Amino acid sequence: MSNSESFIEEVSSEVRRDRLFSLFKKWGWIGALLIVVVVGFATYREVQTHNLETVAQELGSKVVTALDQEDPSDQIDALKQIQADGPDARAIVDFYLAELHRQNDNTREALDTLESLADDDEVSIVYRDLAEIKAILLSEGSVPYDDLISRLDALSISGSTFRTIATELKGYYLIGLSEETSNPELRQEGLSVLRDVYADAEASANLRFRISQFLTALGEGTSVQN
Repeated sequence: MSNSESFIEEVSSEVRRDRLFSLFKKWGWIGALLIVVVVGFATYREVQTHNLETVAQELGSKVVTALDQEDPSDQIDALKQIQADGPDARAIVDFYLAELHRQNDNTREALDTLESLADDDEVSIVYRDLAEIKAILLSEGSVPYDDLISRLDALSISGSTFRTIATELKGYYLIGLSEETSNPELRQEGLSVLRDVYADAEASANLRFRISQFLTALGEGTSVQN
C-alpha cells in the first residue's frame, strides 16, 4: 500500500422541478466522486511536498489499526486517540473521523469536525479548502442554496486548489436555486458557469464528463461551447 493510498481509499413547470431534484438524486455520486478525487490529490500532494515517508507510513498504520475495529464507535474512539505529528497529519485523521460520523448518520458531528478543520489556521490551506468543500457537500439539503453558493465563491477564486470543482458545484447550486425561486435568470447563470468551467483549461476529463451528462439530463444537449 502506497503512502497516499494508506490515507484515503475516491439536476417553467412542476415537471421540470421534479426532474431537477430527481437528477440531483441520480447524480448524487458526483459529491462522493469529488471527495475521493480531492482527498486523494491532497494526500498525495502533502506526502510529496514534505517528503514525510516514514511519518506517513506510521500514521497510515495507526489509521488502519483504528479502522480494523469492528464497532464504529470503537473506530471513532481509536481515531481520536491517535497522536498525529503536526496539524496536517491530524487533519488527515479528522477526515476519516468526519467520514465515520457521516456513515453512521451523525451529520452534526461530521460537520463540526470539518468546519473546525476548515477554520484551523495552523492547517495547510489545501486541507482547509478541502474540509470546506466536504462540509458544503454534506450540508446539501439542510442549508439554502444561496448560502452554499456564497461559501463556494471563496473557493472559486484564481489560485485556489479546488477552483474548478468549487465552480462546478456553484453551477449546480445556481440551477437548484433557480428552481426553488422560479428565477430563470439564475438557471441561465448556472448553465453559463458550468459551460465556462467545462471550457477551462484546468478542467479534468472527469469534470467535463459530469457536466456534459448533467446538461444532457437537463435537455441542454451534449454540445458544450468552448
